[in-house]
Amino acid sequence: MNIRSTSQALAVLGLILVLFLALGCEQPVNTPEKVPETPENPVNPNNPETPENPEPSKTIKGIAVASLPDLTYYAKNQTFDSAGLTVVYQYTDGTESEPLETSAYTVAAVDTSSPGSKRVSVRSGAYSAVYFTIYVDPLDRILRSLEMTSPPAKTTYALGENFSMDGLVISGTYSDGAVESMDKTLVSIRGYDKRKRGAQTIVLGLNQTSFEVPVTVKVPSHAVVSLNPYFRTNTNHETAFYKQVYIKGNSFEFAKSNLKATVEVNGVKVELSVKDGTILEEDVQAFSLSHAGVQTFTLTLDDATVESEIYVADIEPAVYFDYGYLRQASDLNGNGPGDGKYYAQPNETLVLAPVRVLIGFDGDHKDLGASYAWSVSGGAYDNTAETNQETFAFTPKAAGTYTVTVSVTGRNYVTGQSITKTASTEVVCYTGTLTQGSFTSPLKNFACGQMSEGGTGHGWSLGSVGGYEVWKVEPQASYTITGNPFGTWSEAGVVWVMEDKNGNQVPDELWYELKGSDDDPGSKYTSLITRRYSITYFRSTDTETVNEYGQIIRRVYWVDSKGRTGILPGGWPKDWGVTGDWATYTGTLLRDNGNIATGNYEGLGEVGGYVDAFGFSKWTGDAWNKFSVADAIRADGSAANLNAVKFIKVQTAIHHYGGIFGDCSTEINNADFLGSQTDFPNPDGGH
Repeated sequence: MNIRSTSQALAVLGLILVLFLALGCEQPVNTPEKVPETPENPVNPNNPETPENPEPSKTIKGIAVASLPDLTYYAKNQTFDSAGLTVVYQYTDGTESEPLETSAYTVAAVDTSSPGSKRVSVRSGAYSAVYFTIYVDPLDRILRSLEMTSPPAKTTYALGENFSMDGLVISGTYSDGAVESMDKTLVSIRGYDKRKRGAQTIVLGLNQTSFEVPVTVKVPSHAVVSLNPYFRTNTNHETAFYKQVYIKGNSFEFAKSNLKATVEVNGVKVELSVKDGTILEEDVQAFSLSHAGVQTFTLTLDDATVESEIYVADIEPAVYFDYGYLRQASDLNGNGPGDGKYYAQPNETLVLAPVRVLIGFDGDHKDLGASYAWSVSGGAYDNTAETNQETFAFTPKAAGTYTVTVSVTGRNYVTGQSITKTASTEVVCYTGTLTQGSFTSPLKNFACGQMSEGGTGHGWSLGSVGGYEVWKVEPQASYTITGNPFGTWSEAGVVWVMEDKNGNQVPDELWYELKGSDDDPGSKYTSLITRRYSITYFRSTDTETVNEYGQIIRRVYWVDSKGRTGILPGGWPKDWGVTGDWATYTGTLLRDNGNIATGNYEGLGEVGGYVDAFGFSKWTGDAWNKFSVADAIRADGSAANLNAVKFIKVQTAIHHYGGIFGDCSTEINNADFLGSQTDFPNPDGGH
C-alpha cells in the first residue's frame, strides 16, 4: 500500500484507528431507523425491525401489498382467508424486498356478515399501515368465473414500470347465472416482474378463477446502463465482475462471462444478468479475439446501448529460465545486470528449473502437470542427477561453458491441445575469480498498481506482486528488514539472497529464496505456494479516472502464468522505469487459492519470515524482522547451505487489493545492512 500525501496519510491513520477499535472491542451499532432486507442482509423474522446485518446505505420507507389474497370476493358470512397475500418492504432506492414471512406482519380481522366493500389493513412494526379491499356480495352468491371482455390498453412496458390495468374490462359469472362487470381493485396480479426484461405472462385472478395477459418489458432509450466492470473487492471474482481481459486466440464464452448490467429508469434501478437470462448472447456485439490490444465491448439492451473497454493480451505459451529480473517489451531476455548466464565452480551443484507460461493448466487454471526432458552439451558433467522432473540438479565437472536445455510438454492453455516448448540457458563453469563487474545498489523494478506512483514517504513501496529491489550487502548470518504491518494486516514480500562466488560484484548467479511460515510443515498454506510464478502487466489506453476514494487511477491489465486475467485499478506509474506497453515479473506467489483476481487472502496477520508481515510461531518477538541465511532453499526445496551472501532482493509475493490503501505492496522502511543509516531515504526526493 502506498499513501504519499499528508492528507491521505492522516485519513489512513484515522481509518486504521477505527479498524483497531472495531477489532478490539464490541461497539454499539447506530442503526438507521429502518434497514432493508437483501439476500446478503436478511431481516430476522423473529424481530423484523432488526436486520441481522445492518446496511446503512439504504433504508426501508414502508411496506406494500405485492399481491392480493387468493380470495377477495366473498359470500355473506364466508370466513375471511388471507392465504396468498404477499407483503414486501419498499426501500428508499426504489427497490423491494423478497416477500416477507407471515410472522413479519399482521392482517386485521374482517367482518363478512354485512355486504359491500371492506378495507383490510396490514401492519408491520412501526411502519404505516397499508390496505387492500375485499367485497362481500349482497345477494349471498358465489363467483364462478371471470372473462376479459376488453384487454389492457398497454402491453409493452419500460423496465421498472408498474403494470397498468387501464382499459381492462372484466366480467364475472355468478352462481345465480348473472354476468356483471367486476371491480378491478379486487383482481390480483401475479407473475409480473418489472425488473425482468423480455416477454412475460401475467395472471389476473379473482378467487379461484383467472386469465392470462401477455406483456413485454423493454429497456428504453433514455435508460442509464452501467456494466459490472472489474473493481477489486474481497468478494469472489467469478461473481463480482465480467471478464474484461482475454488471451489472444481464446473464445468469448457468453455463458461464463458473468456479464451484469444495472439499468436505471426514472430513478428505479434494475439488475440484469446472463445468469438469470435477462441478458442474451445476441445483446453482445462481437469483438475480435484474434487481434491484440484494447477493444470496445458493446452491449445493446433493446433501445439502450453501453460500451466498455476490454483488452486482448498477446501472450503465447512459453518456457524460459528465470534470472530473477524484469522482462519487458523492449528486452525479451530480461534486463538484469547479468548476461543471461548462470555461474558455477567445478563440482558445484546448481538446481535449475524453468518458468512455464500457459502450459499444463486446464480451463479452471488447475495444474494438470507437464513432462520434462533435460539435456546438456559442452563438456564433462555429473549425469547421475539427470531427471525428467521439473527441477534439474546440474553439476559441471570442469571449467567451460555448458548449454542446459529443457523441453516441456503439456496442455496449451489457450487451445487445449498438447504443446512442447524448449528453453536453454548457459552455465559458465570457472576457476578462480571472474573479471570485476559493476553494480549500483539498489536495483529497483517496482510493479504497477500503486495509487501514488512511488514511495511511502520513508521507504520503498515495491508495487503489486512481482515488484522488487536488489541491494549489495556485507555478509551476515541474518539481516533485519522491517516494513509497516499492523495487527491482522500484512503485505508479505519474499526475501531472496545470492552469493558472489565468482567475485565479480554483480548479482548474476542463482537467487535462493528464504523460506517463511507458509513453508512450515503442517501449514495449511504450503500447498498454496506457487514458485516460478510469472505475471505480465499491460498498459491500458483509458484516461485517468478518480476512484471511490478520490485517488487518480489508470487501469493496468494483467495475465499470469496460469492464464488468469484481471485489472489493477492503481494504474501504470509514470516513474515505473518500463519501456513499452508490457512488463513480466517472475517470483513466488503466496496463498494462491485460485481467486487471485480479487486476492481474497485469509490470515494476513498469520505470516512470518516475510518482509512487511507480522510474525507468529517461530517468528515471535523481533524475529519476524530478521531473515536468516540458513533458511535459504534451492528450486527443489532443499537447503541451499549458504555460507555468506552478497546480494539481497525483496519482492512482493501476494496479489491483493486493499481498498483505500491500494494494491498490497511490500514496503521496506528499515534495514540493518544500510549501516548507521537504517531508515530508507524518501524515494520521491528526485521526482
